[in-house]
Amino acid sequence: MKILTDYWRLGFRAKLRAAQRQLVAAEVQLKTLEKKFQILNEKGGNGIIIMTAEGTINYIASSVLNILGYIEADFLNRNVRLLIHENSIAYFERAIEAIKSSPDDDAVIESLMMPHADGSWRTIEATLRDLTNDESIGGIVINFRDITSHRITSDKLLYVNRLYSFISQINQSIVHAKDERELFEHACRIALEPGLFRFAWIGLVDSDLRRIEMIASAGATQKDFDYFYNYTYDQHGPIDNVVNGQDFFVVSDIENKSNNKFIVYAHERGFKSAICLPLKKSGVVVGSFNLYSGDKHFFNPQEIALLIEATSDLSFALDVFENDKQRTLAEQRLRHSEYRLKQAQEIAHLGSWQLHFRTGIQHWSEEALRIYGLPLSDSVQTLDQWLSYVHPDDLEYVLEMTTLDKFQENSVAFFHRIIRPDNQVRYLYCHALIEKNERGKPFELQGIVHDVTDAKLTETALVESKSNLRKIVDTIPQAIFAKDSDGKIVFANKSFAAILGLKPKQLIHKKVLDLSGGKQVAKLFGESMQTKASIIPEIEIQDSTGTTRIFSTTNVPYTIPGKSTQALLAIATDITQQKHTEDERTKMVSDIVQRNKDLEQFSYIVSHNLRAPVANIIGLSTELEDKDYPEDVREILQMQLSKSVRRLDEVITDLNRILQLKTEIIEEKEEVHLGGLISDIQSSLSRLIAEEQVAFKTDLGIEKLHTLKSYQHSIFYNLISNSIKYRRPDAPPVVEIRTLKTAKGTRITFKDNGIGIDLNKQNQIFGLYKRFHHHVEGKGVGLFMVKTQVEALGGRISVNSAIDSGTEFIIDYDG
Repeated sequence: MKILTDYWRLGFRAKLRAAQRQLVAAEVQLKTLEKKFQILNEKGGNGIIIMTAEGTINYIASSVLNILGYIEADFLNRNVRLLIHENSIAYFERAIEAIKSSPDDDAVIESLMMPHADGSWRTIEATLRDLTNDESIGGIVINFRDITSHRITSDKLLYVNRLYSFISQINQSIVHAKDERELFEHACRIALEPGLFRFAWIGLVDSDLRRIEMIASAGATQKDFDYFYNYTYDQHGPIDNVVNGQDFFVVSDIENKSNNKFIVYAHERGFKSAICLPLKKSGVVVGSFNLYSGDKHFFNPQEIALLIEATSDLSFALDVFENDKQRTLAEQRLRHSEYRLKQAQEIAHLGSWQLHFRTGIQHWSEEALRIYGLPLSDSVQTLDQWLSYVHPDDLEYVLEMTTLDKFQENSVAFFHRIIRPDNQVRYLYCHALIEKNERGKPFELQGIVHDVTDAKLTETALVESKSNLRKIVDTIPQAIFAKDSDGKIVFANKSFAAILGLKPKQLIHKKVLDLSGGKQVAKLFGESMQTKASIIPEIEIQDSTGTTRIFSTTNVPYTIPGKSTQALLAIATDITQQKHTEDERTKMVSDIVQRNKDLEQFSYIVSHNLRAPVANIIGLSTELEDKDYPEDVREILQMQLSKSVRRLDEVITDLNRILQLKTEIIEEKEEVHLGGLISDIQSSLSRLIAEEQVAFKTDLGIEKLHTLKSYQHSIFYNLISNSIKYRRPDAPPVVEIRTLKTAKGTRITFKDNGIGIDLNKQNQIFGLYKRFHHHVEGKGVGLFMVKTQVEALGGRISVNSAIDSGTEFIIDYDG
C-alpha cells in the first residue's frame, strides 16, 4: 500500500511540474502579445477611447496623443463630450442611440469635430461599438482616426469644382440667353446654385441721379425688394466705386461697415460679406453685379479673380446684345416704314400722325386734317388741341386709352367721336403704336385715324336689330345658350340665366364649370364640343334653388361670326311637368298592378286562412247536434268549437288591420323625435328588457323624421320586439339602432345578435302568416305589417341575415 502511495505522489509531482512549465510559457506568450498590443496602441494611426454608458472616459489609448495631442491624465474620468465640438454633439448622440438599440452593430460617424491640444479642430472619422456586457471591456469603445488632411483636400477639390462650374455655367448662359434680362436672371441663379452665394442681384444705374434699378435677382426676399426698391447708392460706397472705374469692391466684414442702416438689413438677412462688380456696355459702366455671402472674408483673391472674369464675360455679352438690338431696331423701323407706305397706298381716306412725348407736339398728315375738318396748313397740333376736338362724352375714355400703361404690348386701338369745327359729329377709329429708345423708354407715339362714321351708323342699326331679336329670345320659355371651344359662355337668354339664378350679363365670357351650379348646367351641353347636331331627350339637373328639373336639349355646332372659332348652341326645353305627369301615370299603373297582386294575396288568405277555422266550426257544430255523446266529450267538442271561433276572429281582425293599412292615410305627418320614440318603446317593453338583459346601442345621425308617428312607432316596436323575441339562448340580446343621411334621403337600420334568418327564404320573410322559427309564439303578421307600413310611408325595407349571425333590417326613405 505504501508503494502505491509513493508512486501516486511521484506521478502527481511530475504532472504539477509540467503544468507549471506550461503556465510559464503562457505568461511569456501573454506578455509578448501585450507588448505587441501596446506598440500597436501607441504607434497605430487609430485612437481608442473606452467610456461608460453615461459617457465617462475610463480608458484612453496612448495613440490619442498622436492624433489630438492629449495624454491619458488630461481626460481620464471626464465626460467624452468635452472632446466633441458642439456642432457634432447631435451626430454623436444619434450614434450612441444606434448602438444601444442594436448592440451587435457598429455605429459610424463620418465627420466628427474634436479639439487638438494646440487649439485647432480636427475632423475625425469614428466607429462606436457597445461592449458594456463584455467583462474584459465593460464599456463603449470609440475607435477613431484623423481625416483632417483628407477633408481639407476634399474641400479644396469641391472649391475648385465650384469655381469651374460657376464660370462654365456663366459661359453657357451667355451662349444660350436670348436677351439681357434672361442673361441676368441666369447669372443670378448660377451665383446661388453652383456659386453658393446667399443672395445675388443685378441693377442698371443712372449715374446722374446715383440711382440703381434692380432688374434681376435670385434668393431675394421681400426685405431685399423693400431695401433696394428705388435705391440711391451712397457716395464712395461699393456701387459708386465700381461705377467710377474700380474693378470690384469687397466688404469682407459687413458688421464693421459704417452704414448702420445697411448693417441692420444685412444682419436680419444673415449677410456677413459682399462684393460689387461693374457691368459694362461699350466700355461704359451701366450696372453692377452684387453678391452676398453668409461667411465673413468669403471673397479670397482666387474667388475675386473668377468673379472679375465672369463679369467681363457678361459685359462682352451685353455688347453683343446691344449690336443685335440696334440691328433689330433698324429692321423694325424699315418694316414700319414699308408698312406705312403700303398702308397709304392701299387705304383711302386714312390719316396719320406722330406725337413726340418730350415736346407734346403732333404732326398730322393732310388726310388727318381733312377728317378733322381743319385747314391743311394746321399740320402742327398740340395734345390739348387734339383733345379739344374729342366729343365731351368720350373724353374720359380717350384719356384712359392713351395712358402709357395701355401700351404694354406696344399698340392700342379704340373708337371715339369728335366734333368738327363745322359741328359735325364723326366716328373715328384710332390705332396708335409706341416707339421706344435703346433704353426701352417711350419717346414717340405714331398712329393712324380712320373716319368710320358710315360704318358706325350701319352698326348702330344692326345693334338695334340685335336688340329687338334679343328681346324676342329673352321672352320665350326655352333656355337658349352657347359656349365656345374654351367652355366660355358667349350667349345666354333669361330663361337659361334663371336656371343659375343669375342675369345673362353675369354669364358672358364665364366658364360654365367655374359658375356655382355649373357642373349641373354643363350636362345640358352633352359632350364638350360636337361636330354634328344632336338631341339629348332627357337630362336631370338641379337649378339654383335646389329644385330638380328635367330638360330635353338640342345642341347645334356653329362658327362664331367674324371668327374662325367653333361654338356650341343649345336649346333646352323644360319637360319637368311632362315627366311628372308621365311618372304619375306610370306610378298609377304600378299601383293598380300592385293592388291586383294584393287582391290575389288577400283572396288566397281568405280562401286558406278562413277555410280551416270555418270548416272546424261546421264540423264541431254538427257533432254537437249528436245527443249520444257523453257530457265530457261534449265539453271537449265545445272547447274546440270556441277555440276555432277565436281563431276565426283573429284572422278577421288581422285582415281588418291590413285593409286599414291599404286604405288612404288620413293621419297628418309630423316631426317625430326618434330618440323619444325609442325611449317610449323601451318603457313599454321594460319588463321584458330587464328579464332578458337587453343592451341598446343607438347612433342617431338623424334625430328627427317628418312622418306618421303611429306608423313609425309600430315599425320600431315590431323590429325591436322581434330582436328580443328571436334572441340567441347563449348571449344577452344586443339591439343596434342607427340613422344617417344618404344621397337620396334617410336610412334607418336595426341590427341584432339573434339567431338569424335563412336568406334562401328571403322572398317569404315579409309574407303574411310566414314564420321561420316555431319555438317562439307568433302568427307571422309582424314583418308583413312592417313592410306594408314602410311602403305606405314611401319607403323601402331590406334585410341582411344568416343563421346564428344576427339580422339587420334596412329602411330607406327618399327625400
